[in-house]
Amino acid sequence: MVQPPGEQPAGRSLEHVDRLVAAELQRVLLPPTLPRIEGWSVAVLYEPAGEAVLVGGDFYDWFVVPGTDDAVLVVGDVAGKGPVAGAVGMSLRKVLKGITHAVGDPFAAVPIMERALADELTETFASMCLLRIRPASGKVTALLAGHPAPWIRRAGHFRPLTAPPNRLLGIGVGSTDWQTQTVCLDAGDLIFAFTDGLTEATLEDGSLYGEGSLQAFLASLPAQLAAFEVVLQADAALRRIAGAPNDDVIICALGFDSPVRTAAVTGSATGEVRSLRLGPESISARIARRFAIDAGAEWHLPATVTDQVQLVVSELVTNAVLHARTAIQLRLALLDRQIRVEVHDESPTAPDLTAPARSVLADHGRGLTTVQGLTDEIGIEQNERGKAVWATISSVVA
Repeated sequence: MVQPPGEQPAGRSLEHVDRLVAAELQRVLLPPTLPRIEGWSVAVLYEPAGEAVLVGGDFYDWFVVPGTDDAVLVVGDVAGKGPVAGAVGMSLRKVLKGITHAVGDPFAAVPIMERALADELTETFASMCLLRIRPASGKVTALLAGHPAPWIRRAGHFRPLTAPPNRLLGIGVGSTDWQTQTVCLDAGDLIFAFTDGLTEATLEDGSLYGEGSLQAFLASLPAQLAAFEVVLQADAALRRIAGAPNDDVIICALGFDSPVRTAAVTGSATGEVRSLRLGPESISARIARRFAIDAGAEWHLPATVTDQVQLVVSELVTNAVLHARTAIQLRLALLDRQIRVEVHDESPTAPDLTAPARSVLADHGRGLTTVQGLTDEIGIEQNERGKAVWATISSVVA
């Protein structure tokens, strides 16, 4: 049936449609999985700013250099927010990958990519951190295009990587001899890359988080903390002092474990974190379920495990929609042989984990007692900005 202008199908507002479209866009604009690099561990958290925006100008990607075992990890930031900035970011990563496949060198591909996308960069600009990883040797070569320098953990201590800053993409096209920096990591070393949404997060007093706070945080971490734990703790530290981000944020950790050490580890050496901002409305449960199903498929989880994760996600999000009535943050983390589900909201009231859900919404769950039956563990963490209800599920079938 054709709808008259300005009218929407019953039960589905324009805002609801926008959220569904944005959720689908996020699936297209982000890489489906993280690389599995022998001897290395990789963890990435992506969080666009604002509850109504599921895609943003920050982007990341990875690919293998043709004819080699080398992997490329790229983290970038397009000026601006929302789907338009996200589309430019997607163009950058897709064109970079395509040209690298043609010329065989990601660094030689950068100036060609910039010229090819000159029209797209006329009204904006972008920064980028490009890392070429040589798995067996532990060597990493970095090219920065006006991007914050990553930090490197060596012998348990963090310091900034002294790579040439170069310039932003789109500013002075064709005027740069792009310079790189190569480091050789030892087992246990780690590279911490990020977008400026982390260091430029606004605190309650109006000041910025800043490089000093980041340095202090990194210095406080245990010396051999795994890549995914570094990412989770960095995000948690930022939330404690700044709350939800006011700009897009990507946090990435790349750890060199050495092939010998990794061979002794059961399960995946990679921990992946996925994050989604949702509003306090019933359609959020539907978006969250789709998010969980996609994650299960891309992480190659058994169907029964994906079903468990989907049910747990649906119930915890629905509970937050019904009772917290604030912005919601859903986080899924693949941590070796376990899935961790976290639902953050801004209400201080803790739910009764033994009480059944009483919902008038179409997207209601079966009660938190059901969640307890589907999970290995469930709990609540409260803080000055609200709370997080979390649950863990085994990612393998017993």
